[in-house]
Amino acid sequence: MLLRLACQDPQLHPDEPERRVAINEKYKSFVIPEAEAEWVVLTLEEAVEKQSLLEEKDPVPCSRST
Repeated sequence: MLLRLACQDPQLHPDEPERRVAINEKYKSFVIPEAEAEWVVLTLEEAVEKQSLLEEKDPVPCSRST
């Protein structure tokens, strides 16, 4: 549901646009950014895997102490 709210999913009651608008309006205080909502729905194992893939793709350089 968080993902559907975040992206204003047209598949949420596709034949009833008025109902979709009403739902979006009712739950607008719970809307979070889509990128954040993608993480909320993951299990711990899925989140660890996703983070590992992100770090492999774009590693963060270690800072050096002098």
